[in-house]
Amino acid sequence: INNMQPLHNPDMVFTKYNPTKYVVNIKNNKNPFLLALNVNFNKNWKVYVSKPFSKNYIWDSWFQTPIDEMNHFNVNKNMNAWFIDDPEENFDIIVEFWPQRLVYFGSMLFFLTWLIMLFIFFRFNKYVARN
Repeated sequence: INNMQPLHNPDMVFTKYNPTKYVVNIKNNKNPFLLALNVNFNKNWKVYVSKPFSKNYIWDSWFQTPIDEMNHFNVNKNMNAWFIDDPEENFDIIVEFWPQRLVYFGSMLFFLTWLIMLFIFFRFNKYVARN
């Protein structure tokens, strides 16, 4: 018991980009810690560890591997929590509701389809006007 050292909580700055994406900037990390998100528990919330001070675009976490699902659990009957054990002293944590990616992808697909249809429409109208 005499060898126990007090836990050192890292400095955290939370940024909410939208209701489905949060970025937590971690500084001075020395020990593993618990990160809790006060939204209804859902297994589709994913956590990604990234370089500190990344640009945090919509697609920042798209090609990253989330932390192991064994480290994601329910606390206080309805909150998401993750056990973070990263050896780095400074890093960012991206917390994202994964199904939101489907909305982004669908929006991009819709916009691309709309552009192609406009192109075909104007191209066809030029062809009809010549004849």
